[in-house]
Amino acid sequence: MDNPTILQMDFRKYDQIKLMLNTESIRDKFVAVLPTHIFNNVINQKMKTESYRGNTTPGDWLLSYLDSRGGRVSDLIYWFEEINLQSALIHLKQEEPLNIIQQPQSTIIIHEGTELRIVCEAIGYPPPEYRWFRDEEELLLQQDSVLCISPARKEDSGIYKCLVYKLNFQSNISQILSNPAVVTVLSNKLNDFSNLNLEQQQQSIAHTLKPILEHFDPSEKEHLEQNTNVRECPDSEKISIHVHPRSPGKVIAQGSKIWLTCVATPQSVKYQWYKNGQVFDGEESSVLLLNALYPDPDTGDTRFEFLCKVYNDYGHKFSRSVVFKLADANIDTAYVGKISYF
Repeated sequence: MDNPTILQMDFRKYDQIKLMLNTESIRDKFVAVLPTHIFNNVINQKMKTESYRGNTTPGDWLLSYLDSRGGRVSDLIYWFEEINLQSALIHLKQEEPLNIIQQPQSTIIIHEGTELRIVCEAIGYPPPEYRWFRDEEELLLQQDSVLCISPARKEDSGIYKCLVYKLNFQSNISQILSNPAVVTVLSNKLNDFSNLNLEQQQQSIAHTLKPILEHFDPSEKEHLEQNTNVRECPDSEKISIHVHPRSPGKVIAQGSKIWLTCVATPQSVKYQWYKNGQVFDGEESSVLLLNALYPDPDTGDTRFEFLCKVYNDYGHKFSRSVVFKLADANIDTAYVGKISYF
């Protein structure tokens, strides 16, 4: 049933919603958005009286009452959206695929001292989250759909991308990498830029962009991207790694939980993770989840190295490697630690 009545919903979902509405602070916010012809002070007092007598819980009474007034799951969704209670909505709403509806502007040219603003808007459910990168380095303080840097400096020039992702109901991750935005921040020494002729403007911009484009030369050895094309590769199938795995630190606590991410284009590429130089069997997605890290049970080794191979029918590239060591175990070791790196 696409839109069941409240009492017809899955009993596990019903129990979760009931437990939330048993919490007074949540319940007060919820009933505050109910239409007055459905719920008023008289009804509220009746709910409290019935609950006080021990005949039912407030959450159970409220859901049963709303059902008797013709309430459906779609109504619950609407009311929980009014109070933006995602912990309830995640039990009621259908999952929606991730999709970028507004890509970043491809070329941005601004002056020093002005505001740099880049927009990447996505839709989906659960709600999308955002990670911004400049020249492949994550901007840790930029986690919204709109990137803002003010005042912009010349050093803010670069190639910007946004990684949009969401945690799905099955606890796996969906993610999309935005189109790049090439940002040029002109020095204040170029305040007369508008007075230059077209050729001079082009030369000025080209001079500013040169170090940016050189930084993304795929032949750079430090990127560890070895292209081994075995036959002529069309441009649409050329592999490019946009987000490399990032190290969580040189030393991490035993028992930590870590995500490593490698994002590449085109979308048809396949992934294979490697652990300590060997194929990591079964790890063939762009996200590697390392659950509860402990010393190797066979060797006792506490040093780990991970990297990702991205490949298609035309060749492959390797990501940068991530190396870290596990801290020694002691009574203070946090065995439920959680570190997330995208």
